[in-house]
Amino acid sequence: MKTRVYALSRYANREREVIPRATIEKPPSAELRPASATPTRCRRTRYSIQSLEAYVERYASAEQIVDERKAAGHPVDLALVRRVLQLVERSEYKRQQQRPSSK
Repeated sequence: MKTRVYALSRYANREREVIPRATIEKPPSAELRPASATPTRCRRTRYSIQSLEAYVERYASAEQIVDERKAAGHPVDLALVRRVLQLVERSEYKRQQQRPSSK
């Protein structure tokens, strides 16, 4: 998702600077563990993002996600995919329970 946010930010700035350039070019924050910047970890992140996009944007089931990832040559664990989707559902439920923002 962050990739899309950055792309949208660049698009918004195509004619004039709406979003400060320093914000767009800022390196990743410390929200990730230091070891997560390794190339192996990045590949897992791309895989995870593709799986989440399939679920959120196309309403793909865990089984469909596993089939798609296996067809693309990625090793996949159905139990893990189901657990991740369960966490997404739980966080979405919590998000919907929050009071509206005043912004």
